Amino acid sequence: DGSLINSPNEVIVEKFHAITGIAERRYAEPHLKASDLGSIAAEKAINDANIDPETLDYIIVAHNFGDVEYGNHQSDVLPSLAVRIKH
Repeated sequence: DGSLINSPNEVIVEKFHAITGIAERRYAEPHLKASDLGSIAAEKAINDANIDPETLDYIIVAHNFGDVEYGNHQSDVLPSLAVRIKH
């Protein structure tokens, strides 16, 4: 509703963590987009699991804005991030 939150940052962060399970926030290099980060994470996960990526039937990607290039405010959502990550 746009009202001011008068709680200390620590309280807000703890509540956010309890709701989402997200404990940390990281910033990417300016030249990287969400699909780049997803590709890097997927490659690491596949290597850690020691599986053949061709055996995967689906890739599920959760995001809120698609790819947004540094300095641009426009979302790029087609093709989907999952398709970009797979290829």
